[in-house]
Amino acid sequence: MRDCDFILLFISDNYNQSEVCKNEIGAAWALENKRVLPFTLPKISFEQMGFLNVVKQGASITDGNKLDELYQELCEFYELESDWRNLNKAKSDFMDLVTKNVTCHD
Repeated sequence: MRDCDFILLFISDNYNQSEVCKNEIGAAWALENKRVLPFTLPKISFEQMGFLNVVKQGASITDGNKLDELYQELCEFYELESDWRNLNKAKSDFMDLVTKNVTCHD
């Protein structure tokens, strides 16, 4: 985590049940100059994010607007030229794939 610019967290039922994962998120927040971005997987409510929900952090991985914000932030951070047309096609395919294939246990 020390060598990256962004730390993406994907919150699932398994993540919520893992003390190791919860410790890792604490370590991520403690690092300076790191952008920590938590995303919930389908069927995970924001209330299940625990502390992250309390501090209003996180977004659904299938929220197109939040994915647009992430893309814009990455383009600006790495000084990349944005390609919204290709992003929108890839984003739509990605959200469909995640929605159809990611399952969470009740």
